[in-house]
Amino acid sequence: MGKIIWIASYPKSGNTWTRIFLFNLLADAPDPLPLSEVSRMSTSDTVLRWYSEVDERDPATWTTQEVADLRLTMQQHMTTLTSEPTFMKTHAALVPMAGRQPFDMDATAGAIYIVRNPLDIAASYARHTGVPIDEIITVMSTPNHMLPRNDRLAEFVQGGWSQHVMSWTRTPNPAVHIMRYEDLAADASGTFGNVCGFLKLDLEPDRIARAVEHASIDTMRRLEDEQGFNEKSDHQDRFFGEGCVGAWQRELSEDQARQIVERHRNQMTRFGYVPEGW
Repeated sequence: MGKIIWIASYPKSGNTWTRIFLFNLLADAPDPLPLSEVSRMSTSDTVLRWYSEVDERDPATWTTQEVADLRLTMQQHMTTLTSEPTFMKTHAALVPMAGRQPFDMDATAGAIYIVRNPLDIAASYARHTGVPIDEIITVMSTPNHMLPRNDRLAEFVQGGWSQHVMSWTRTPNPAVHIMRYEDLAADASGTFGNVCGFLKLDLEPDRIARAVEHASIDTMRRLEDEQGFNEKSDHQDRFFGEGCVGAWQRELSEDQARQIVERHRNQMTRFGYVPEGW
């Protein structure tokens, strides 16, 4: 039976970057995979068509309680579709929805959790959603924040940034590999190399280096210019930004930045994100 490996993160934290690296690594092609392959080779735990494969009723009739139950049934279903491990994207916090845990542990092999400085997330998330930064700061600070259902995606509990990070990282677990976006930006080869170690992939350094290059920010931006990218929202000019660490210093007002630090200081301190002197 195949098992799910979750690629988990709060939005705009490097989830897509990680998936593009992994798929280029597994394909081991001489040229970067088309960005459209990302959606083909992985899926999200909120895609309604997977839920519809285990419940033929009209999704518009489902209650949130039923969706919470179907999440677990769907995950078991996904393990029957292939004998290979299945990488699945999630932005869900590791907290209950309608009284049910969001992940079926029997269907789960492990998880890669990516954490990013919320100061840098705020402006990026605002661009992606078309929502003002001040409203995003509120969303990022709202415990048990739930994203609603639409015609393609099921609802889920995203939670606030601190809640999300704490839910995935507060208890050490050998089945959960934690990495920081900032470490990816500083040393992609070393950081993704650690991911390969977690996945027990004993690969030649040249193969890892090639996948790192195929998933570099410059390569992803070039491919998006040439091919487009179906994960870009209608609110964005492009999906892949510059991937800068510390861009918050020019994108946020001091008041906005201090609000974020005040609301998330404990988790920011754990990961070294509180600016010096704050």
